[in-house]
Amino acid sequence: MFKKGVSGMPFVWIFIGIVGAMFLLFFIKLAFDLRNTSQDLNDKIMVLKVKDILVGASSSPGYFTKLSLPLVDGRILNFSGDNYLQIYKGDKLLGRVNMENNIIFSPIIENNNVLLWVDRWNVPFYASNFVFLITEDKKYNLRSSTITGDLGFRELDGFIKKLKDKIPFEENVEVGGRTYTPLRSGGDDKIIMFRASSGDLNCRGSSSNSDVEVIFEKETMDSDYIYGYVCYWDKERVPFIGKQMIYGAIFTDEYATFKTLSELSFERLKNLVDLYIERTEDNEILQKSFEDLKKALDKDFEDLSDSDLKKIYDAIEQLNHIHYLFVNERGRYVY
Repeated sequence: MFKKGVSGMPFVWIFIGIVGAMFLLFFIKLAFDLRNTSQDLNDKIMVLKVKDILVGASSSPGYFTKLSLPLVDGRILNFSGDNYLQIYKGDKLLGRVNMENNIIFSPIIENNNVLLWVDRWNVPFYASNFVFLITEDKKYNLRSSTITGDLGFRELDGFIKKLKDKIPFEENVEVGGRTYTPLRSGGDDKIIMFRASSGDLNCRGSSSNSDVEVIFEKETMDSDYIYGYVCYWDKERVPFIGKQMIYGAIFTDEYATFKTLSELSFERLKNLVDLYIERTEDNEILQKSFEDLKKALDKDFEDLSDSDLKKIYDAIEQLNHIHYLFVNERGRYVY
């Protein structure tokens, strides 16, 4: 039997047990934090790897390939409205990196297997390479608007087919066919409608039949520098110059992303025009053409009107004509 007033366990052993438990909890927390830190580092490395893959591919116009991106465990890739490459798991942002001047048009990427295509944006000089990135399971339907505008249905359908013929994602892009429910209404395919107009490039407003409408100036439909607007039913219209920007509208789901990339493209064009004005000081005719294009571009992107786009188009066509004459006369490029 124990004597009266004497504890069954000395206090020191109780103290040692408490301290031991605290140390155990500390090391468990440390191991957990190290695991999270390691995972955070892996996520950041993953973002950089994806960026390196895409930036590397962007230097090769005409390039088309199938890729397996280093995305694991249900991670999702998207491009934000401020042109950041972001990787998520569920709603948690795991990492993001600035894509800087790289123009990559893409929907949200939800699996590793993707298709990548690179095309040059010439206006008429080289301005940028555009990268188009989709997953193998994505489907796109290009179709004439129910209101064809100033083109007959057959003409408009022919234009769309020519546009589609250049896209290497043959199994992912369809022209016309049966009626689909658009993505924004719960459908499986993105529907892009096309409409031609002569001088009146207004969006038609709300529609339940498509995700995006591309309205273009009829007189420019056969030109590489076709212009018009991409219309989102509940957003401001986005101006475009060139077929490559139409492809960007087709393969980008997010309005903010497409608008950011379009604005970035126009800014790059402005900067290149300034550069070429300096480089063509010894050629008065060519320099004046660049100055005309600079004047046409001298407006905020969001404020570009139909007449502004026509001025830009006319200046680009003039440059293209002068370039053609100089190349044929001198046998070399002039810029």
